[in-house]
Amino acid sequence: MGEPTVFNTVAKDNKILVFLLVAYFLMLGLSMDTHNWGDDQYFQALTDSGSIFEQVWSRYHNWSGRLGIELLLGYTIAWSLFWKLAIPLSIVLLIFCFLKLSKYQVSPLSFMFVTALINLMPSNITSESFYWVTGFYNYLLPCSLGVFCFYVLHEKVNDKKIRLLALFSVFIFSYQEQVVIVFVLAVLFSAYRSLSRDKVFFLGVTFVNAAVLFSAPGNISRYSSSVRLYFSNYSDFGFVEKAYLGMDKVYQAFMMSDNWPLFVFLTLLAFLGYKNPEKSVSEKISLVVIVFYLLVVCLQQQKYAFTNESLMDLKYSGNISFKSIVSANMYKGYLVLLLVMSSAITLMLGLARKHSVIWPTLLCLFFGVISILMLGFSPTVYASGLRVVLIFELSLILATLYLFQCITNKSLVISK
Repeated sequence: MGEPTVFNTVAKDNKILVFLLVAYFLMLGLSMDTHNWGDDQYFQALTDSGSIFEQVWSRYHNWSGRLGIELLLGYTIAWSLFWKLAIPLSIVLLIFCFLKLSKYQVSPLSFMFVTALINLMPSNITSESFYWVTGFYNYLLPCSLGVFCFYVLHEKVNDKKIRLLALFSVFIFSYQEQVVIVFVLAVLFSAYRSLSRDKVFFLGVTFVNAAVLFSAPGNISRYSSSVRLYFSNYSDFGFVEKAYLGMDKVYQAFMMSDNWPLFVFLTLLAFLGYKNPEKSVSEKISLVVIVFYLLVVCLQQQKYAFTNESLMDLKYSGNISFKSIVSANMYKGYLVLLLVMSSAITLMLGLARKHSVIWPTLLCLFFGVISILMLGFSPTVYASGLRVVLIFELSLILATLYLFQCITNKSLVISK
C-alpha cells in the first residue's frame, strides 16, 4: 500500500464535504411542510376548489399583482414533492450563481462556505422566506431565479437550454416587486459596461411582466386596505417621509443582534482596512469606528445571546411611532447607523485604490439597501415582517465573497 499523499487527502475531504452537503439539503427538503393556516391553507384550498386560474385572476383584480408567482403557487402547492425539491434546489442555484459571479471555483469547499453564510442569516428572515412554503414562492424562489438570470446575462452563457431556462425564469421573478426592480438596476449597470442584444431583449420581457405586476387593479384595493389596517396616516406622507420609513427599515435590519452576515462582512472589511498600508486619517478613524462596533456586538452576545435585542441597549429596534419620534434613543440609533455605514464606505473606497473588486462589492450593498428603502413606499412597510430584508442579506453574502478576493483569488478554491 502506497503512502498517503496530499492529493489523496484532498480527494477524501471533497467526498466528505459532498456527502455533508447532500445530506444537509436532503434533510432540509424532507423537513419542509405546509402550515394548516394562513396563505398555505388558502392556496391549498384553491387546489381543492378546482378553479385555480379563476381565483388567482380574481386576486389580481382585487388584491395582488403577483400573477406569475401565484399561478405557480396555486398549481404546485398541492404537490409536496415539488416544493420539497424546489426549496433546497433554489438555495443550490443561488450559491452556484454567487460563486460564478464572484469568480470562485465551484467546489465542495466553496459551496460549504456559502451554505454556512446563508445559515448565519437571522432566523426571523429565513423562517419566513425559506422555510415557510408560501414565503418560499414569494421570496427565495424569485430571488434565486433573478440571480440566475442575471448570471446568464452578465457572464454571457451561450448554452441554449440554460438561456431558455433563464427566459422562463423572467415570468416568475418579474412578479416580485423588490426582485424585479433590483434585477433591472443590476442589468442596466451591467449594460452600461457591456451592452448586448440579449440584455435588451431580457429587459424588454422583464418590463412587460413588471408592467402587469404594477398595473394590477388589485394593487389599489390592497393599498387602501393596508392603509386602514396597518398605517392609518400613511396617505398624509410625502416622498421624503416615505423614504424615511424605508431608511428606518434599513436601521431595523442593521441593528439586529443576530445579523451574522453583516458582522462577518464588517469583520473582513476591518481586517482588510487594517492590512492596508496606505490608510488615510479618515480611514483610520473609520477603522476604529467599525472595530468598536464589532466589539459591542460581541459584548451584546454575552448579554443577550440569541434574543435578537437591539444593539447597544438603544431600546429602539425600528418601527416608527409617535412615541419613538420624541425619544432620544431613536436618534442615537440613527447616529450609530450613519457612523458605521459611512465608515464602511470610507474603508471600501480606500481599498478601491488597489482592488478593483471593491466596486462590485459597493454595488451589491447599494442594491441591498435599495431593496429595503423601496419598502417605505408601501403601507405594509412594517406589517410584512423581516422576510422583506432577504435581498439585503443575500447582497451582504455576495459582497463578502467579493471582499475575499482582496485577500487572495484562491481563498475558496480546493483542488480536485
